[in-house]
Amino acid sequence: MRIEYLGHACFRLTGAGGIRVVLDPFDGRELGYPTPSVEADYVLVSHDHADHNYVDALKGNPAAIKRDYRSDDFSVKAIHVFHDEEVGAKRGRNTIFTVTMDGIVLAHLGDLGHILDEQILRSMGKVDVLFIPVGGTFTIDAAKASIVVDQVRPKVAIPMHFGTPSLPFRLQKVDAFLQGKERVRRFDSSSVEVGREDLPERTEIWVLKGPQ
Repeated sequence: MRIEYLGHACFRLTGAGGIRVVLDPFDGRELGYPTPSVEADYVLVSHDHADHNYVDALKGNPAAIKRDYRSDDFSVKAIHVFHDEEVGAKRGRNTIFTVTMDGIVLAHLGDLGHILDEQILRSMGKVDVLFIPVGGTFTIDAAKASIVVDQVRPKVAIPMHFGTPSLPFRLQKVDAFLQGKERVRRFDSSSVEVGREDLPERTEIWVLKGPQ
């Protein structure tokens, strides 16, 4: 499959059979990034904020998946969590989506605002690729993101939702999350092709190139 990082918390997954799934599309006017106006067959939105829910930007009239879903090409599991550490009192709910495609399990944490408990971890199951927010302020910060990676123990962790020069609000930069870590791979591209045989035995952090 191909994993494309479109910026902020937005990714497009393209399966071997050509199915395209976009997660958390954003309104570029809110972020100072190009709006991800790409073709998609399905779209997943973790929560209803403009930097995660701009479905109108997508081409192809994608079907919105909001709950558990299964087809011949892929399956989705929706796990309800919170956008803050006060069970949603500050910023409401958030959804973790796990997507199984081409034999790989990917988990997108959206704007996760807290450490995971055992029930959530059991619901997620074994995760190969973890898309994790690391910027703090509106989500878990770099330190808590490191704890969550240790909790989930994916084969690959891909950071998202971090500060860049273009972003109009302040978030920690990705380097705060990477500091002191080994097994970090920085890519010069915004996309990577990956099969099960490409997944490492021990957790690696893959930093994909996004808009700056």
